[in-house]
Amino acid sequence: MVQYGQLPGQSELRGNAAQGAALLNALQNSELSGRYTDYNYYLQSAIDAGTLGGVETQVGGQIYADAASYLLRSGSRLDRALTPNIDSRQLRDGEGKLWLTGLSGYLGTDGSARAASSNEHTTGSLLGYTWRFNAQLSGYGTLGYSWGSLGSASADADANTTLLGFGGRYAFEDLNHGLFAAADLNAGWIDYSSTRRLNGGLGTATGDTHGQLVGGTLRLGYVSPLDFASVEYAVGTRLTHLRMDAFRESGSELALNVDRVSENNASGIANVSIAFHSQNGGGWRFTPAINIGYEHSFSSPSVRTQGQVYHYEVVQNAAFDSRDMVNAGASLSITRGALSLNLGGQADVASGGDSHGYSGSLSVGYAF
Repeated sequence: MVQYGQLPGQSELRGNAAQGAALLNALQNSELSGRYTDYNYYLQSAIDAGTLGGVETQVGGQIYADAASYLLRSGSRLDRALTPNIDSRQLRDGEGKLWLTGLSGYLGTDGSARAASSNEHTTGSLLGYTWRFNAQLSGYGTLGYSWGSLGSASADADANTTLLGFGGRYAFEDLNHGLFAAADLNAGWIDYSSTRRLNGGLGTATGDTHGQLVGGTLRLGYVSPLDFASVEYAVGTRLTHLRMDAFRESGSELALNVDRVSENNASGIANVSIAFHSQNGGGWRFTPAINIGYEHSFSSPSVRTQGQVYHYEVVQNAAFDSRDMVNAGASLSITRGALSLNLGGQADVASGGDSHGYSGSLSVGYAF
């Protein structure tokens, strides 16, 4: 049969779509070509129609790069969910608090010439305990589960994570004022599955795998009591390592053999939070707070994954490609005796405005 040097529209494509078109072109040299296969039927139809029909954006598996990028950023989501619960300034020396948090969030990234648009949804719950040992030292431990749902390039993925974390804060003077140092460590066990729908009668490719996630954060900060509020300033660094096992898709002639993922991310973080003095009403104590945070990635912000079809390789980049993220939020803590309730909301914007999202949390705690 005739072999085509360029497929329809291939020369104008960039980024992931160009990689996908190159794979479709290379497969003319595979055993799929010149036979009664779905690929051969699709190729002839595409040549006749003068278009690749969107398969160029679907065939490479961008969803895997998007999932890896999402998981590498899980540390910042966990940090925001933990913040209202691990603050020990409302506890007395020797007192602890058992707490339960529910969280939900969304982040969307616009499409570009390099990658299709993506969206990320997160829901989860955390159970933890915070203990104020004395005036200078506090610590916490938490166990939780996060449901991650992603979509890009006609594909969907679930990236669910079992989380375990612990950390502590040491104040050089007192936890309620002055200089402090804080450290957090967390680990996650990942269950991943995905479905990629391919146009042109090429079927649906599915796959699943497992992975591990390890992260840590170090901070140095200062708590400044004012007449109307307590202001906390903090700077630090966050390190994250992601490992995902290789796997093989099924369900389509163009199912991918997806390579193992091993990625590291290092970032600098800064945060300012203001907790206003409590107001009493009807036996309840109300404490509003606001915060603004910034994170800069020292690593490459774009995550890349690769796979093969009939030994022909294809590389894909994640849609998220921002080094800088800014988040701002507000919360309200409601306390009556030992019982406490915290409601919080957050907005996130990446540099350039290509990625934006929001998140919210609801926590209930009991101090004893």
